Amino acid sequence: NGGFKTTQRMIDTVKSAGFNTIRIPVSWHNHVDSNYTISEQWMNRVQEVVDYAVKNDMYIILNVHHDNDQNHMYPTSAHYERSSKYMTTVWKQIATRFKDYNEKLIFETMNEPRMTNHPNEWWLNMASQECIDAVQTINKLNQDIVNTIRATGGNNASRYIGIPGYDC
Repeated sequence: NGGFKTTQRMIDTVKSAGFNTIRIPVSWHNHVDSNYTISEQWMNRVQEVVDYAVKNDMYIILNVHHDNDQNHMYPTSAHYERSSKYMTTVWKQIATRFKDYNEKLIFETMNEPRMTNHPNEWWLNMASQECIDAVQTINKLNQDIVNTIRATGGNNASRYIGIPGYDC
């Protein structure tokens, strides 16, 4: 958004332009500690923006965005354990915070999961064993995240969840 702070007025403007859905892409990795605990200040700010859209009776897509790197989530079997721990820890916190929101809040597990800085970063080649491994790892991570979200209860037991494939 060009570095502008999202405000209620901005979301009101989007709604008045005729849109009834808004995507809120959130980078979490720069707001977690070494145990992947999300800072309360950041979680509160994300909730504030989500609530702007709720006040407008909009559908909201909330995701994990830009956390695709080898220190957080990287879709290869070699990085699976760390990636799963990071994603399930972060999603448990997000899902718990928003579990009582209605069905208009939709979760998207990851944004454009891919092997960053790889020759096949933006072009999936299913003749490549590395790409096959990445697809299989993304599938496992998506299932881990869905299980984590569902386990938090509330409306998350039946919440819509977007499940991206390689590169989306």
